[in-house]
Amino acid sequence: MLNQFHQFSRLQKLTVLIGLPGALLFACSMVCAALGLLLTAGPAAPPAAPTPQVAAQLEPTLAPSPLPTRTLPPTVILPAAKPPTPTSTRVVPATVTPTALPQATPVEAYVPQDSSIILQPARVTRVVDGDTIEVDLDGASYRVRYILVDTPETYGGVEPFGPEASEANRRLVEGKTVWLEKDVSETDRYGRLLRYVYVDDLLVNEELLRLGVAQVATYPPDIKYVDRFLQVQRQAQAGGVGLWGSEPVIEVPTPAVRAPVPLEASAGYSGPYEPDGPDRDCGDFATHAEAQAFFYAAGGPARDPHKLDGDSDGVACESLP
Repeated sequence: MLNQFHQFSRLQKLTVLIGLPGALLFACSMVCAALGLLLTAGPAAPPAAPTPQVAAQLEPTLAPSPLPTRTLPPTVILPAAKPPTPTSTRVVPATVTPTALPQATPVEAYVPQDSSIILQPARVTRVVDGDTIEVDLDGASYRVRYILVDTPETYGGVEPFGPEASEANRRLVEGKTVWLEKDVSETDRYGRLLRYVYVDDLLVNEELLRLGVAQVATYPPDIKYVDRFLQVQRQAQAGGVGLWGSEPVIEVPTPAVRAPVPLEASAGYSGPYEPDGPDRDCGDFATHAEAQAFFYAAGGPARDPHKLDGDSDGVACESLP
């Protein structure tokens, strides 16, 4: 090696001499550095245990062992079960006690087996005479004329058994609730309701015939019970009851003799009643003069549609003051 060194040129020798000490110095520094690290590091610390999460991640994934396969039977789809049929619930209506209606009369004698019959309740507010009453019907006042019967008059002259008929009618219906049955017509020419009248267990029209204070009067087409009424009248005649007995002596006040009011006195009549309106009786007037003026306005004495002049002497309602 020295022989080769001597063969180098000066420049080469100079380069070797300068680089060699540097290389040696570098090698020595590397060795010293390595020894220093070994002396200062001390014994190596054991590696820290990994956390469960890290361990789980570091844990090698094991491929699951293949399980034996089993062929399952085909799935059978069953029809949906029907819901249970609900048990029908019977709704029991609340018990309603109907308003007890008075027995219009015994069924076999007074109320025909006819489903078309309608009974209408009304309250009697006044007994006019033997065959006429005034009633409160649904809050309105009506005059009711009994069908198929006629009783003696008590206004415009008192006829035999007129007071008895009025009294009998009053005892039967005054102040009571009665039940009205229509026949065919609604009203008569005077605007009065035409009705059969029931009270308690009686048909009043028929009861007046039985008592002998009325007689059958037919005005077609309202003749529904005419045959039965005629039979009752024949029984009263055979027994000499009331009208069909001996002529009674009736004591009544003797009215004062009145001269007819001149016809001119009725001119321009402005009383409370319409002369051509519903039927009026002497009981509707307060004085004879008022009744007489109405009598003339209605056509008297040539015609007397309201029957205010019972004895046809041209003087109306002579019993009034």
